[in-house]
Amino acid sequence: MERLLIENPPSDLELNFAREPLQYFLTAPMDGPNRKTGLIFNICGFGQRPDDVYFADKLAPYLSNKYNCYCVGVAYFGILVKFIGKLIALPQWKESLFNLYGLPPTDDLGEITRFLRAKGVAELSGEFPLISCFGGEYQSFGFLPALDHIAVLGDILRRYDINRKRLIILSTSCGGHIAGMMLKLMSNTFSTIIDNSGFVRTELPQLNNMEFGARHWFKHNGVRICRVEKTPWSVKDSSSQGFFKPEFAAIRDLTLQSHYRPGNTRVYGFHSALDELVPIEDKELHFETLQKFYDATLVRVERGDIDGKLFKEIGHGMGASLRGVFDLVAETDPLMERNQTETDFEMNTRLSLNCGAINYAFSFSDDFSFKHALI
Repeated sequence: MERLLIENPPSDLELNFAREPLQYFLTAPMDGPNRKTGLIFNICGFGQRPDDVYFADKLAPYLSNKYNCYCVGVAYFGILVKFIGKLIALPQWKESLFNLYGLPPTDDLGEITRFLRAKGVAELSGEFPLISCFGGEYQSFGFLPALDHIAVLGDILRRYDINRKRLIILSTSCGGHIAGMMLKLMSNTFSTIIDNSGFVRTELPQLNNMEFGARHWFKHNGVRICRVEKTPWSVKDSSSQGFFKPEFAAIRDLTLQSHYRPGNTRVYGFHSALDELVPIEDKELHFETLQKFYDATLVRVERGDIDGKLFKEIGHGMGASLRGVFDLVAETDPLMERNQTETDFEMNTRLSLNCGAINYAFSFSDDFSFKHALI
């Protein structure tokens, strides 16, 4: 696996956060590339990363060697947000614990949890969350991550001789939403998209845990504590500088027909009929939209389809084997190849997506770069 950097990743048009260099990881076929060698994006979901053991040592080599493709994983903007970052306690947090338990003044979480455990406290109320933050990144929910993947695609096409008929995406959960965003922006680029349990639109509680009472739990020294993600977004306060405008929601909505153009991408979706995060009805609406423009097939996974191998559970993500899902698609679509070599880069595609008071404009260039703006 090769680690590469893009020093100047796509700019943050919506909140103007500064960007750090963008990392991605590339696995080449063991026997070396040839003129038929394609590319597979493996887009991670929440709580996953492209350099962990499963993706780096198992999934990427398997796909790369079996299907003669470079396999790429991107450490896209906000990918670490679901992990436990630096934990910050709000002033009222320590004040409340002092009033309840006589907690001595300290900022050391280990000392705090040992003290609480000695007091017989096994869990703190959800009223006392810690703030988890990862430097200058936040949950963009699909938009910046999609731009990051497109930037990586351009960088790879510039560096390597890739078979442009075989540009494939394998995605899961929020990765499926990122893949859907990429298809919106590049309708004449990808041959095949495989979407396992992808989100359809922005799940607002993911943008601001505090405003929606959402909590993530972890244990420290045997004490169960909740945390919320630090965020610049506000969903409910329209006067906030980080207010999540309706236009921001529109660009992330994969059901808006006006945002699509016909293309020859084949899309395969797998989704639980009992998904608790992304209702099957939303996913069906998404694919009804896609079917007007692409060859799109949605597999509705019922409880009886849970076999312990391909699908292990009926909830969100279904504990799906990503290798198995990819293999299943390959049984009916072995090459995952389209009939043209030009991508939106070579076609110098220009598009403007109307989201209400704001249009999102994109222009692709045959030097494998692109520009984006809000107009």
